[in-house]
Amino acid sequence: MPVKKKPPSAASRPAPDPEAAPLGREELLDLLRQMLRIRRLEERSAQAYGQGKIGGFCHLYTGQEAVA
Repeated sequence: MPVKKKPPSAASRPAPDPEAAPLGREELLDLLRQMLRIRRLEERSAQAYGQGKIGGFCHLYTGQEAVA
């Protein structure tokens, strides 16, 4: 039976070099705008759900915008 290896811990990974960032200022600002747009949609969805305008179950993604 093969031995399963554990993934490296965060402490053992080298810190990223901020000077070697592959994205420029405009790309980073665009990503920030997208995350803020996602957050606003979440807030409006939560409000509509609370008012009964959305039926069923509403699972919010708040705090996970960068994943998207």
